[in-house]
Amino acid sequence: MEAVFAAWLAKFVAVAHAAIVGITMYGIVGVILGRYSRRSLQRPMTWVFMGACVSQLASYAVFRECLLTRWEKSLLQQAGEPKTFTGTFLQRFIPELPDHVAHTGIPLIVLAIFIGLLLQLARRGPASP
Repeated sequence: MEAVFAAWLAKFVAVAHAAIVGITMYGIVGVILGRYSRRSLQRPMTWVFMGACVSQLASYAVFRECLLTRWEKSLLQQAGEPKTFTGTFLQRFIPELPDHVAHTGIPLIVLAIFIGLLLQLARRGPASP
């Protein structure tokens, strides 16, 4: 792969990754505030949040790391970057984040929030017609 193309693709992966993190944070706030009900299933953002959670959890289950982080690091190496970042995507921007929090705590938080979302969807009000 050409180095310039790999660099641009790495930037695209980083932006997509940031968007997924933002969607997850948006959803986490909604779950904590108890904003989900069966009617929420009619909103596309609920499905996007659910997809973001499932994809993150599947990535950690299969690869033991975020697939987007893995791709970005690989693309940066192909682009000829002398040194790619170490750790996770969040540790790139929050270097003080301990490894055990980044590698175990974040996936557990996403799992807990996803379970909370499912419980809110199951318990809150009838589905609207």
